[in-house]
Amino acid sequence: MTPTVKPAPAQSTPKVYATRDEIIAAVVTKELTPDEAGKLLDAMTPKGKSSVPQGDRISNADFLAKAGALTVKLGEVDVQAQVKQFSTGSVGYSYNGKMISLVNGKRVRCQVSLNITVIGSKGN
Repeated sequence: MTPTVKPAPAQSTPKVYATRDEIIAAVVTKELTPDEAGKLLDAMTPKGKSSVPQGDRISNADFLAKAGALTVKLGEVDVQAQVKQFSTGSVGYSYNGKMISLVNGKRVRCQVSLNITVIGSKGN
């Protein structure tokens, strides 16, 4: 009996994404998951720099005057994080409260403390 050699399965060549816009477009078209996109963005970012694009600059005074509450989904519950100036001088949103989390069929009462800080707002 002559041995049979099976050909190796065809391997697809991974797509190369050259720009951040291509990576973001690939997430929109579901070619990449957000986690995969994050890893690619991190890999193309120089050490010590953020892969998160910088937002538009806003003064702390403008932020405090014009920002509204931010709806945040915690599990199945929507909460309203309020605009706040933190003791450090930074601005952002804050929510503190209690919620029930279902764990293994049991209702577990939890304390929630959430701070969302505008990057670069300290001393602004």
